[in-house]
Amino acid sequence: MLADLELGEKIRYLTEETPQRPYLKSITYVNSMLKTCSNKKLLVLQPSRQQGFYATVNDLNNCFHLLFLLEEQVVEKFGAKYGAEKFFADESLVRLAHGEYPQEAWGKSYSTRFMECNYTTADHAAFKNDDSMRMIWGEMPPDYIPAIDRYGVIVLLETTVRRSFDAPFLFVPHIALKPYVRIERELTAKEYAARMGKIAKQDGIC
Repeated sequence: MLADLELGEKIRYLTEETPQRPYLKSITYVNSMLKTCSNKKLLVLQPSRQQGFYATVNDLNNCFHLLFLLEEQVVEKFGAKYGAEKFFADESLVRLAHGEYPQEAWGKSYSTRFMECNYTTADHAAFKNDDSMRMIWGEMPPDYIPAIDRYGVIVLLETTVRRSFDAPFLFVPHIALKPYVRIERELTAKEYAARMGKIAKQDGIC
C-alpha cells in the first residue's frame, strides 16, 4: 500500500536530507519498509545437481540477509544433498539475523557457500567470470530479484570465490519484523525439467 502511494523519493528525502528532528526520527522505519519483502515466493535451482526447491521469504530488506538465511536453511534441510554439510556462520551472526541483538556480532562477517545468481545462469554448473553481472546483488531488496511466473529465481552455482558481508546487513531494524526463509518443498524431476525449459525460452530478465 505504501509503495502504491509513490512516496519513495519524498520519504528518502525526509530520511537522508533533512536536519535531525525528534518528530522525524521514526521515518527511518518507513523508508526501510519500502525495501522490505512480504511473503515473497522464490524458486531456487541447483543446476550442477539438477535439483531445486520452492521457498518463501519474509521481512527482509536486503539480499545479503536473504542469502544468509537461505544457506542456513539449505544446510539444515538438505545438507550433503546440496553439497552444504555445515553452516559456517558465527553463532552471534545467526542470532542477529533472526532478530536478536548480540553485541559480539559486530565486526564479524560471513562468506557464502554458493555464488547466487539470477536465472540467466540456470544452464551453468559453476560460476564463471562472465557471470559477475548476473549475481544476486546483496545490497538490493529481495523484490528486485528477477522473476518468472512471479517467482524470484535464485541459481546456486559452485565456486571457489566467496562473497563476504558483515553484521550490519543482518541487523533487523525493528522488533515487529520476523525475518525468515522457509523452504516449502523440493521440485520433482519433472517440475525441474519444466522450469528449466521455461527459463530457456526467456529472452531477457523479467
